Amino acid sequence: MTLTSEVKEKLENNGSYIGTKLDRCVSGDCYPASTLNIGMKGVVRRISKSFAEPIRKEFDSAMNNLFDDNLAPFAEKIDYITQRRIAQTEDAAKDIVRQTVDNFSGLKDEIKSNIDDLLSDVDTGYKENLKITFDEINLARAEAILSLRATIGDVDKSLENRITQISITMMDTIKTAKEISDRFTPEQFRRKLIEPTLDRIDALESKFFQDVDKLIDKIEAIAVGEIEEFKKELEKFRRLLPNPFDDCRRKLDLQWKSGLDLENIDIYRLKECELITRINEKSSISKILDVYGQLQYNAARMNYVARSAPDFKDIFIRDWLKYGQLYRLWKNWL
Repeated sequence: MTLTSEVKEKLENNGSYIGTKLDRCVSGDCYPASTLNIGMKGVVRRISKSFAEPIRKEFDSAMNNLFDDNLAPFAEKIDYITQRRIAQTEDAAKDIVRQTVDNFSGLKDEIKSNIDDLLSDVDTGYKENLKITFDEINLARAEAILSLRATIGDVDKSLENRITQISITMMDTIKTAKEISDRFTPEQFRRKLIEPTLDRIDALESKFFQDVDKLIDKIEAIAVGEIEEFKKELEKFRRLLPNPFDDCRRKLDLQWKSGLDLENIDIYRLKECELITRINEKSSISKILDVYGQLQYNAARMNYVARSAPDFKDIFIRDWLKYGQLYRLWKNWL
């Protein structure tokens, strides 16, 4: 199915480049957070050209770190969640796209007050240029939310809020960079721009993990009875005699540890290792999918078991995302 020319024309009339990608969005094969990431990265690169040479080098170096090491993985996590919630039918996705396009201007204006606040104390000398920059980031944000809605169907506000918060964080970062560009010192740049931005991205990621935690339960629909069975599996594993020649036990330095001394995380890692050893470069794709699917399922169950240890749960949320992405990667080969 392709989108109607009417929908594409509305997008093009709004000055959006995402129209050419929406056919893929309707099929659940677009990446909303990456759309935002790419859009903002282009804005940031253009804006840095107006800085003096010393700050331009520092700024570009900081942004490379921010996008490649911080925002890019964050975007991948958001994108994975959207892929798990693809609209049920293409017709439904098409309707969502059309409705969003009809309200595209309103979607762009949703954070107008945030832009006004950021511009309120800006010198008139570059206020207009900064407004254009903010408008470009806001457009990228609106496009990302549009593709988010096209992909997941039933809009998840928590993910939209994460995308909006990333956008506002980047707007504030660029404003700060402009403000200190004329009185630049490396220490000031790091202290006032780089470190606060990274702290805010870390905070966003922590909040995102809380959102994922809620979605795992919703998506996986793990029943209480299943969890009880899983706990029995863990206890059964504890009754096994240790095998000092077992490769997984040796790899995890557990070869001499008796079952009764094993923690839940030890058993989880042993089961993980055992599953991974079942596949190699000669394995069939269906076998690989079975293994990665089970690994993700185990991570979801452990996430449920670890409810009383919030910091510990991050381990299983990360594994749930990782094995889900690997499953999707290999599924694309079928």
